[in-house]
Amino acid sequence: MRIDLTCPVELWNYALPTEKYPVCRLQLFNLTEQTVVSVQAVFSCFDGEGNLISRQVERVQGLAGEGRNAFEVAAVVQDGARAAGMDLSIEKVWFGDGTVWRHTADHVSEYAPNTLRDPSRLSVLRTLAGDDAMGYPSDQGAVWMCVCGRPNAAREEYCRRCGRDKHEVFTRFNEATVEAVIFKHEKEMEERARQERALAKRIAEEEEAARLKKKRRGHWEGEKLETLEPGPGGCEPICPHASDCGGCAYQGLAYEAQIALKEQQVLDVLQKALNADAERVHERVQRGSTDDGSADILSGIWEGIHASPAETDYRNKMEFTFGDAYKGGPLALGLHKRGAFHDIVTA
Repeated sequence: MRIDLTCPVELWNYALPTEKYPVCRLQLFNLTEQTVVSVQAVFSCFDGEGNLISRQVERVQGLAGEGRNAFEVAAVVQDGARAAGMDLSIEKVWFGDGTVWRHTADHVSEYAPNTLRDPSRLSVLRTLAGDDAMGYPSDQGAVWMCVCGRPNAAREEYCRRCGRDKHEVFTRFNEATVEAVIFKHEKEMEERARQERALAKRIAEEEEAARLKKKRRGHWEGEKLETLEPGPGGCEPICPHASDCGGCAYQGLAYEAQIALKEQQVLDVLQKALNADAERVHERVQRGSTDDGSADILSGIWEGIHASPAETDYRNKMEFTFGDAYKGGPLALGLHKRGAFHDIVTA
């Protein structure tokens, strides 16, 4: 692309003319501190083969383009509706103080846009540089591209559009910096996932004294008598009735451990559905591998378990039971006792 780097205004947006509305609307940005009162532009219309149809010079007056702000310019372009392409060239700009800027051919420079097409990397770049970031800075000889997408003359120490310092732009917002942030984030996510899987496995292996009661659906059910050694991720329940009440089964686990346990349970369900080992499937999904049918199904879908911002006090409904506190005991209102459906805890 070509640009006159001395031009005091730049094109931000446009709407091409149509048969119904043969007006070309331009949104320009005033790069100076002065007020723009008039602009003269040349509109060149081309056919589908690139041949020039017409060249029209238009001066638009009565503008009030304040410094460092966007303003609109509208001009009727006679051949605009039937043109396959159109070029715009700003030739003159008049300011409120009576001064005039004029375009000269020797100020035109070639440049390549630095628009970043990768949404994830653009998001990281905008986190680092700001919402106006468009791409990585680049040195193109006579021109350097700012992170905001503005081309600047090599001698310019500050971006004419956003005012960023050239040295800071190339130091803080280059591609290597963004890649380092992404790499660090991915490693942290991998390590967190590994720790959660390990924690879930260790919780399942918590050493308890238990008594086997009965076999149901291919597995044994037991009754916990006491905890000899608490498993990792254990915590003190916030409710004094947690050991007796059957309402909140996981108060003895830290919230992170609950999330890890839920993830393992979900993967166990997927294991049965996919007829594949849950841990192997999970590891392949984490690596982005799709070398078997089970990973194909989960790839791009499994995002892990999303934690709730509210770890407690989130219930908006409770169902209480009337009955004997114990068989033959006094009438009570509360919740069923853990492991004893007919007994009630007056929580």
